[in-house]
Amino acid sequence: SARRRLQPWCQGDEGDLLTFFEIPDTGISTADPQIAQQHRERGFVVREITVPSVRLSSIFKSCGKQDIHWMKIDVEGFEWNALTSWGKATARPWIVVVESTLPMTQIESHRQWEPMLLRRGYTPAYFDGLNRYYVFNKHPDLLSAFSSGPNVFDGFTFNGTGSVAFWATVEQRYKSKLTDSATNLLAASGEIEDLKRNLTAREADLGAQLREYSAQLDARKDQLLLLEQVRAQREEAFSAQSNQQAQQKEVLLRQLVAMEHETAAKFVEWQQKADSEREQLHHRYFERERELELRQLSSQEVSTSQIDELRKQLLAARYDSSRELDALRREAQQRE
Repeated sequence: SARRRLQPWCQGDEGDLLTFFEIPDTGISTADPQIAQQHRERGFVVREITVPSVRLSSIFKSCGKQDIHWMKIDVEGFEWNALTSWGKATARPWIVVVESTLPMTQIESHRQWEPMLLRRGYTPAYFDGLNRYYVFNKHPDLLSAFSSGPNVFDGFTFNGTGSVAFWATVEQRYKSKLTDSATNLLAASGEIEDLKRNLTAREADLGAQLREYSAQLDARKDQLLLLEQVRAQREEAFSAQSNQQAQQKEVLLRQLVAMEHETAAKFVEWQQKADSEREQLHHRYFERERELELRQLSSQEVSTSQIDELRKQLLAARYDSSRELDALRREAQQRE
């Protein structure tokens, strides 16, 4: 049956066309018409198209002499045809992985094409339930890597494109988290928009306040400039007034000095006059006393009443002299 499914591209030259049965968004598209029919019967939509074909031998030839470490064949039931196109190419990938069950089943199909790999020097190394792994005989050290299946010590991760059931669960959980994240992001976007609007309103308020403060500051600056001008004018006027007062003070001081000199001269003059008058009064007093004494000694005819009268006159003259002297002193003090 495998030989019956052999297509012309496995035998002819490059550029041959191949009928391909595409099943969109499934990963189970195939070149085998029987498998395509089975998918139709399962309810899948199958679209038949024609595509150009390339043989494995041509792919190996394009790689030149460089080593090929890994080759994976996943052609949905078309493995025998693909391996047949290897032809006489001498390239030997270190590891070859081939899907070895019929599409969407656990039925193994490797017995149809495995002998071709064994003849080319490959040793079966591992079967994961879907694919078979083969190691080229010149790299036997790689066999130990397949002693156990993928496990927690390998640190592997899923690429996100698997179609197995457990990956569907993982994908569903991821999509659920993605939906939640999108919802949260939408809510966050709404909050951000609200914050933007609030920020815009706040900026507008701050702008208005800033303009108001700027206007007030300009007004204060104008007032300050006016006050500075007034202060400068007042300082200038005060300076002029101070200079004028200093000049007036100097004139007054000079006048005061002149008046002091004049007063001092007059005081000396009055003092001298008072001293002269006092001496004259004292002289007159002494003369009258001596005259009285002479009259007492030279004449017995002078009566007691006359002597008393002379004494009264003498005392009156002394009193008048004292009063005049005190008046002169007070006048001198007032002038001083």
